[in-house]
Amino acid sequence: MGKNKIWLMGSVLFAELGSSIFTFALSLSILAKTNSATAYSTVLVVGAVTSIILTPLIGYIVDRFPKRRLLIGSQLISIVSLLVFGFFLQWGGQVSVISVSILTVFLNISDISYGSTLMTSAVYIVSSEEQLIDYNSTQQSMSSFASMMGPLLAGAAYSFINLELFLGFEVFCEVIAIIFFLKLPYSKRPSIRSTDLDSDSISTNNATFVETIKYLLKEHVVLLLMLGMLLINFLMSSLTVGLPYVVFTKLSGNSLSIGLIEIAVPVGMIVASLVMPYLKFKRRELSLIVLSWIMCGILIASNGVVIQAFASPLVVFTALIFLISLLIGVVLVTGKIPLVTYMQKRIQPKQQGKVFSLLDAFVQVAVPLGTAVFGFLFDRLAAPAIFIIAGTLIALFSVILVPLGLRDVQGDEQD
Repeated sequence: MGKNKIWLMGSVLFAELGSSIFTFALSLSILAKTNSATAYSTVLVVGAVTSIILTPLIGYIVDRFPKRRLLIGSQLISIVSLLVFGFFLQWGGQVSVISVSILTVFLNISDISYGSTLMTSAVYIVSSEEQLIDYNSTQQSMSSFASMMGPLLAGAAYSFINLELFLGFEVFCEVIAIIFFLKLPYSKRPSIRSTDLDSDSISTNNATFVETIKYLLKEHVVLLLMLGMLLINFLMSSLTVGLPYVVFTKLSGNSLSIGLIEIAVPVGMIVASLVMPYLKFKRRELSLIVLSWIMCGILIASNGVVIQAFASPLVVFTALIFLISLLIGVVLVTGKIPLVTYMQKRIQPKQQGKVFSLLDAFVQVAVPLGTAVFGFLFDRLAAPAIFIIAGTLIALFSVILVPLGLRDVQGDEQD
């Protein structure tokens, strides 16, 4: 990708780092003001409902309009929303469930538009399948870096900086991101030819969301992959809820241990993202997806074994859980990048917006839903059993996809 890689890295870094920092600071603020987990959960639910309702419209818009304008437009929505919220605070408004929920609606619109547009932009920016893999790996590495550094930076600065300064920093980052978006080179036509052999029913920009659903019901592979992402994101909540809970409540608590465990997954994702462009998995995407999901299930289940057998000393427990979480980050990326690449090649470019926005909605819904469900379960059931069951469910679902992976290998060998 050459110089274009720099523009892509800058676009993703500034678009997502500022958002990650402000979102974490905002979550701390709402918890500090309300002292209620229910209030925070309400904000998460509002975000999930927004994703469900707006997915059809955003998908239609992403497929219909120029990608560069949509990326810039998504950042402008965020900037305007943040400025309005900032003026609201300056005029005496308070951080509350209502005010934050309203802000969350507009920020979610911006995030969904940005995420769907960025994934559908790939076939208009790169010129070969190898560059497509590089594009997805670069995007994933920058996104993982922002996800890791955002909470760390926000947590370190929260005691010294008020929310308005966090807000101003995000606005600054969004403006810089727009400058990088303007530098991204877009061709008028997609350079990667779709392999979809049954796309006539949705071959125009005017295809409805219902027609897209019908298309997915025919495209069994794509549908199973999307359901797999929904399941994995839901069951991954067992880690985000369970591991800090176990360390804090069962093992006398240790902030350093929790911090190390929290950053392990993003670190693994960054490492895998940097390595992926050098792996030769062309036309073997499905096989790699299946293998990575099976490994993910095994690793999540192994947390239960470690908690049961190696709960003490704390340093041994932390080291083992850190290693497992690091490997989970690696296998998640080795599954996600081939998945996105496969879908970008398989789905017609003019329909990718609808499909990717639906995939994004799946993730947006699965995370808060999983957080609520596993929060309930960890208060009532043994932690080892929860991890083992969650990992087993992922592995079993992945085994269903094994025939698809074998078909992928056979097709490659025939070519």
